[in-house]
Amino acid sequence: MSMEMIVWPVLGLLLAVLIALILRKKSADPEYDERQQLLRGKAYQHAFIVSMFYGVLYGVLTVSTGLHFMEDGAAVFIGAFLGLMVFAVECVWKDAFFTVRRTPRTYILLYAVITLSQIIGTVSEIRAGTLIENGLLTGRCLYPAMALTFLAILVTILIRRITEKEEA
Repeated sequence: MSMEMIVWPVLGLLLAVLIALILRKKSADPEYDERQQLLRGKAYQHAFIVSMFYGVLYGVLTVSTGLHFMEDGAAVFIGAFLGLMVFAVECVWKDAFFTVRRTPRTYILLYAVITLSQIIGTVSEIRAGTLIENGLLTGRCLYPAMALTFLAILVTILIRRITEKEEA
């Protein structure tokens, strides 16, 4: 594994943590109401079940066929992104993602920037031909996985906002 393969994801993770800390300080007490807390708990359950089902399905497929479809690290992160997507989409759709103090505009901008940056990374990896090596999906597939995850969340937020405005 090259040094670049380690440095960029770590830098991306550190940037995400920094942004999360800044957003957290902006609204130190998120104050989800009881209904939102219950809905978020259900969303966590659904995200866990989907992630677990994905892991079991991938494990059964690799053991039963003897074939590996992707590098182990890639498989784990794809499962995590899948769970994150399920949680966030369900929370947005059931109005349990944002508190009264948090405005969707900040998150729309943040998720758009994340999606765009990951699409750029995806395009560069496709051009370099490094997404698939030796018949395996490599760790470089995390760019498109993250792009799809945050694009799904972003689209859900936008659709939810449009439907809220139409209902009002």
